Amino acid sequence: MKFILDIVTDSGFLFAVQLFLAEWITFSGKRMRKLGVLWSAIGFAATAAISVFWTNAVFYIAHPTLSMLSNIFRYVVLFALAAVAMFATFECSVVETAFFGILGYTMQHMAASVSWLFSLTALRGFVEHNVKLLGLVTIAICVIEYPLVYFLLIRRMYRKRIKLAVISVMIPSSVILAISIVMNMYLTAYRWENPVIEVYHIAFCAIDFFLFASMFDNSRLTEEVEDIENIVDKQKIFGERSKESIDAINIKYHDMKKQLGTIMRMSSSEELAAYGREIAEKTGDYDILANTGNEALNVTFTEYAAKFRELGIKFMYMADGKMLSFMSAADIYSVFGNILDNAAEAAAGLPEELRVVDVRVRAEGGGVLVCAENYYAGGGVKHSAPGGLVTSKRAKDMPGYGTRRIRSVAEKYGGTVNVSADGEMFSLNMFFPGRASPPDR
Repeated sequence: MKFILDIVTDSGFLFAVQLFLAEWITFSGKRMRKLGVLWSAIGFAATAAISVFWTNAVFYIAHPTLSMLSNIFRYVVLFALAAVAMFATFECSVVETAFFGILGYTMQHMAASVSWLFSLTALRGFVEHNVKLLGLVTIAICVIEYPLVYFLLIRRMYRKRIKLAVISVMIPSSVILAISIVMNMYLTAYRWENPVIEVYHIAFCAIDFFLFASMFDNSRLTEEVEDIENIVDKQKIFGERSKESIDAINIKYHDMKKQLGTIMRMSSSEELAAYGREIAEKTGDYDILANTGNEALNVTFTEYAAKFRELGIKFMYMADGKMLSFMSAADIYSVFGNILDNAAEAAAGLPEELRVVDVRVRAEGGGVLVCAENYYAGGGVKHSAPGGLVTSKRAKDMPGYGTRRIRSVAEKYGGTVNVSADGEMFSLNMFFPGRASPPDR
């Protein structure tokens, strides 16, 4: 029993436990690879063994500078082992491994710094010369800190699909963490213990957490900029397509005036049918130009009408675009773009008669109702919650990003989203209460 207690409370073993637990939490939103648990166990065993050996056999080097360099090298090796273990355990890229690895190490370093601060202040005389007791205090700090970081930061990162900011976050945070660790190794080697120094370490870790949290605002702004850029591009395409179609109609109009006599002299229905088909081809592009009373909705519907025509999908809509005047152009494009993208994917593999997408925007119940319906191949839809959003099988690579974006925009304007999928027909309803009366224009 004493041997097990000695191992469990060994500072080297406790460091490995703290580090691996933090890394597991930061990677918790990633899918595990086959044999991931085995690789993680092997990685932990190797990290713990090296950490315990180094702590007990190499840690106490007399020369301060050599001691500092030895400890720096030790932590680099242990971090690298943990990172390799996480890469082998979870499906992630090298950049993601480094990113989440740094976040996990920051969590561990924060817990260690807080425990040292307690040992030098409130628990002074009890802990600072008792390594085992210090390790247990650190574990207690981890029990408090790790869940807080998970719920306030890590879970939100995975739920909101935050784009990893390598240059603006990962590099600065790694530099700050490295400075804090090197400073800690230097002061430890020269036996300089001061509560103020631990406050500095805690501040360094807090800055790192702040950098990671800043990705939420940066990602939202980047997303809005990308949406606006998409709107500008689509508006340009829409304008060019409108001009081309109208020019073609004007030309054909003049041709028709000149050829009216010829048409009247045509004796066979085949000649008339051929000429009719020629007119239809010339005016076909004009048929897809949307005129809903909302420019952003016009751009979106026109773009997807052209796309659906190429895919052989029948696109029907009845929309009073003025009802959506309370929404920004970027949000309109984002919501309807995601709706129509999902519909196109669902309808693509269906028989021709089922390739139908229907979208309606109307006033209902004192608010504005957006209703989208399309057929789909049953079995490819999974409910996330009763009445909640659904994702297809393809969504494993980016689970529910588009549907979450729809819900996010709906909630932004005080709306709700409900879906239903009966195995044949998929329906999505967005309702915005109190938005029924568009402003006079």
